[in-house]
Amino acid sequence: MMIATKKSIIDWVKWIAVFAIPLMIIVLLPTSEAFTVPMRNFLAVTLWGILMYMFELIDNAVTSILLVFGYVIFGIAPLNVALSAWTAGAVWMTFGCFALIAIVQKTTLLKRLAYFCVIASGGTYSGIIFAMITLGVVIKFILPGCTTGIAMLALAYSIVKALNLEKSKAGAGIIMAMLLGFMDSCVGYMPDYFSVLFANVGTVTPVPVSMTSFAFHNLIFLPLIYLIGFLLTKYFKPEIPISSKTYFREQLRLMGSIEQKEKKILMVLLLF
Repeated sequence: MMIATKKSIIDWVKWIAVFAIPLMIIVLLPTSEAFTVPMRNFLAVTLWGILMYMFELIDNAVTSILLVFGYVIFGIAPLNVALSAWTAGAVWMTFGCFALIAIVQKTTLLKRLAYFCVIASGGTYSGIIFAMITLGVVIKFILPGCTTGIAMLALAYSIVKALNLEKSKAGAGIIMAMLLGFMDSCVGYMPDYFSVLFANVGTVTPVPVSMTSFAFHNLIFLPLIYLIGFLLTKYFKPEIPISSKTYFREQLRLMGSIEQKEKKILMVLLLF
């Protein structure tokens, strides 16, 4: 009860800070010919958006939409100017990525895929390490984005917790393996910054980069990722050998059959 109350208080403090700090900028910062009212309002609204992203009080996709209309409401820019960026392909790639991630996190797809990889790898510690790397690489390619990375870390931690490896070298090795696969494989075309980068460079000189060509040119780094994974199995191996195939099979059984809506989501991801 105390923990719930403490969390509620922290959330209230965050909400107050999100609105109080931008309001203080509007009220307290004087304007001049160099620092105009629209510039002050732009600073306040943008800071509000940064605070919302930082505290994650609502979904980032919703914050992005509210931020755009905030520029219109406070007279910073007309509607056609505020929405002009939404005609770019990079924006819709990012928005679509956020939407897909939000949908997938409501399902058991990631957890099922993780458990399947662990079972297929034999359920040993070495197998789990390589399963986490492989899962990270696959998810990075079909569902890139920083928010997915957070979900994958949470998934890796749930495996660590299930094996009672919290605060241990072996547990750290599993988390690092997931990070290696998702963050360092370089096969995923991250829409939230790669597409923006190439779109801007393309205004100066043609840069014909697609998701598949980006992945192809970065395949050379994959062997290095698995080599590092091999080192993790040597330097982070648990004192007691792990054989967890039975446990994860039972977890998959408890989840039941994959739901129809999850099959549809999986098909959409594969089509993308």
